Amino acid sequence: MGQHDHNELATKIQKAKEQLGSQVYILGHHYQPKEILTHVDAVGDSLDLAQRAQAEKNAPYIVFCGVRFMAETADILTSDDQVVLLPNSNAGCPLADMATGDALNDAWKRLTAALGHDITPIAYVNSSAEVKAFCGEHGGLTCTSSSAPTVFQHAFESSEHILFLPDQNLGYNVARQIGIPPEAIQRQDTIGEHVSSAAPRVIVWNGHCYVHTVFTTEHIKQTREEHPEVKIIVHPECPPEVVERADDVGSTAHIRTQVLAAPTGSVWAIGTEINLVDALRRQCPDQTILSLNGTGSACEDMHRITPSDLHSTLAGLTQGQVMNQVQVPPDIRPTARKALERMLLLS
Repeated sequence: MGQHDHNELATKIQKAKEQLGSQVYILGHHYQPKEILTHVDAVGDSLDLAQRAQAEKNAPYIVFCGVRFMAETADILTSDDQVVLLPNSNAGCPLADMATGDALNDAWKRLTAALGHDITPIAYVNSSAEVKAFCGEHGGLTCTSSSAPTVFQHAFESSEHILFLPDQNLGYNVARQIGIPPEAIQRQDTIGEHVSSAAPRVIVWNGHCYVHTVFTTEHIKQTREEHPEVKIIVHPECPPEVVERADDVGSTAHIRTQVLAAPTGSVWAIGTEINLVDALRRQCPDQTILSLNGTGSACEDMHRITPSDLHSTLAGLTQGQVMNQVQVPPDIRPTARKALERMLLLS
């Protein structure tokens, strides 16, 4: 598609938005490409967008430019008469797919048999509505990467153990951040296989985000050799050995805050999704901003939503056609909502 076609499509999107007016509210995650974020009403990380979805009471249509679990979260938190649309129904999340309801039920039986029922299940928002509902039903809650330390500490006020899923790196890194020793952290599929002096305090699911596991300690070493003045900041979904060697670690919102507040001439290497890195480059032209691995790491599913998809969705609404609606089944929606609301009360 040439630049003329891109410009023409952008104009069509804007016209459809203007025609719909207050009927539509468009949310976009930071990992979306700039061609999408140009048209959204609000951009943010998972926590911010969950709060915005819950707060939006007027627009009958919420268009979510992100991936499926985010649209599901918006559907859970909005009212029954609001409709949530995902412009491309194929925009999923491999990390979320690594934990299913059946597998969680099986693991829960084994864990409670080994450790008792003094376990709080915590689901990263990068999970299915079914997994969120399980947590809500069993006294647990959800978290984002920014709220995870607070959620973990809250859970330990009433429980001896935490089951965290589906991202083992985030679970491990947050547990270490709040002072849990390595020997008290175990994967859920290895419980009982290793003898330790005490039962694990945190049990992590065996899942990962491929966008963040590409970053290695060798990348850190090479970056420091080439840029001695660099400050390395990474997302907590990165491997523990990368987090340990970075200068700073935090959520998407934390990364943005640190870089945007840095003085002119700062040099950053960032270990997270390339669209966020590129956006910070555009916003901070007086700084040197690099991707930690040199080439960047892209979330393929975040790239599935194209301007053409967004236009089709909005144009459909102008004609009274609802395309790619995301609906969480009514039998799990209430308990999934409990898990999310417990998180939001702590945020």
